[in-house]
Amino acid sequence: MESRYRAVYTGVVKDGYDHDEVVDQLVAITSLSPEKAEQLVNAGTAVIIKKDMEEDAAEQLCARLGAIGMEMEIRVGSPRSTQQPSVAPEPTSDPAREPADSEEPSPPPDTAIQLEKPEQVIAGADPYAPPTADLTPEQQTTTAFFDQPRKVKAGRGWTWIVDAYKLFMKAPWKLLAIYVIALIIVSLPAFIPIVGTFVQSILYPIIGAGLVMSAHTLHTGNTLSTGQVFDGFRHNRNQLLLIGLIYMAGVLVMFLIMFLVFGSMMIPMFLNSGNPEAMESMMGGSPLMFALIPLLILALSIPLIMAVWFAPALAALVEVPAVYAMKRSFRACLQNIVPFLVYGLATFVVGFIAALIVGICTAVAGFIFGDGFGGLVFFIPIIIVSIVLFIPFMVILGLSNYTAFRDIFSAQA
Repeated sequence: MESRYRAVYTGVVKDGYDHDEVVDQLVAITSLSPEKAEQLVNAGTAVIIKKDMEEDAAEQLCARLGAIGMEMEIRVGSPRSTQQPSVAPEPTSDPAREPADSEEPSPPPDTAIQLEKPEQVIAGADPYAPPTADLTPEQQTTTAFFDQPRKVKAGRGWTWIVDAYKLFMKAPWKLLAIYVIALIIVSLPAFIPIVGTFVQSILYPIIGAGLVMSAHTLHTGNTLSTGQVFDGFRHNRNQLLLIGLIYMAGVLVMFLIMFLVFGSMMIPMFLNSGNPEAMESMMGGSPLMFALIPLLILALSIPLIMAVWFAPALAALVEVPAVYAMKRSFRACLQNIVPFLVYGLATFVVGFIAALIVGICTAVAGFIFGDGFGGLVFFIPIIIVSIVLFIPFMVILGLSNYTAFRDIFSAQA
C-alpha cells in the first residue's frame, strides 16, 4: 500500500500578510476569479486544496501557496494499492468514491483551485498518476490590465502610497530625473500668456502617459530609462492628444459657467489670477465672493479631474479610445470614492507632518541664531533638506497614480 497525501489550507492567512494581497496573488497563479479567491482565503476553516498526491507534489503545492501567505499543512490521506486496476476507474468526482476519512471540506466546484491548464489534461490518462501541475511561478514581464474598474477596499488608498514608495526605491535617481524633465516640459508653456494654460492641458495626458509607462516598466522588472518620459509622444499619441483636447474643452466650459455666474469680472480675474491684490479690488473685497468662487471651481473641476485621472494610463497601457478611457476613469473614481478619500487624507497628513517638522526647525533656528549670519548658516541647510524631501514626496505621489491604476484595473496588483 502506498501512502497518499493532501494539501490543506488551514483557513488562516500567515501573520504579516495582507488578506487583499494574498487574494490578488492567488488569482495571479490560479484560474480563480477574484471573488472566488477571496471566498477561499477568508474561509475561516480548513479546506482541502488537493488530495491523493505524492508527498513531493504536496510539499511543492504547499510551498507555492505558503509563499503568498496562505497557511498550509500536509496531511496523510487514505493509502491505496500500487497495483493498477485492470478496468477504467470511475470518475473521481463521484461523491460515493471520496475517501471516507475526509475530515475537512473540499472547496466547492466553482472555487476549486486549478493549477493545471485544461489542455494539459490528457484524455484517458491514469487517474492515479502523480499531479502534473507546473508549480514553478511564471516569470511575468507584463501585467494584464482590464478596461473595466473594480471596487477596492477603503484601506487600499493608503496602500497606493506605500506601493508607490516601494516602487520609487527601486530606481530613485532615474525616477527623480524623469519627473524633473516632465515638470520642466509642462511648466514651460506657463510663460506664454493665456495660450500657455491650454497648451499645458494638451500636454498633460501625453506626459502623464510617459510617467505611467515608466512606472510600469519599473514594476515589470524591465530596464528604465529617462527617455521613457517621452513615450506618450510615441505610443497611442492621437488618443492622448484627444484626451488633452477634451480636457481643455472641459476647462473652457467650466470657465464659461463661471462667466455666466459671476459676469464679466471673470476675464480680468483670469488674467490677474497671480495678483491677489488686483483680484480683491475687482471683487470689492467681498468675503462671500472669495468663498463662492473657489467652491464653484471645486464643484466643476472634480468631475473633470475624475475623468482624466486614469485616462492617460488606460489609453497608453490598455490602448482604449480617448472617450472610453475618460468614461472608465470617471467610473473607477466614483466606485472607489472612499479609498480616494483615504488616499487624500493620508497624503495631507504626511505632507502636513513633513511641513510641520521643517517649520519647527526653521522657527527654532531663528529663535536661537536670530537674523544674523549664524541664523543664515543654519537656515540654508533647512531649505536644502526641505527641497530634497519635497521632490521625492511629489514623485511618490505621481507614482501612486500608477499603483492605484494597477490596483483598480488589474487583479495582479
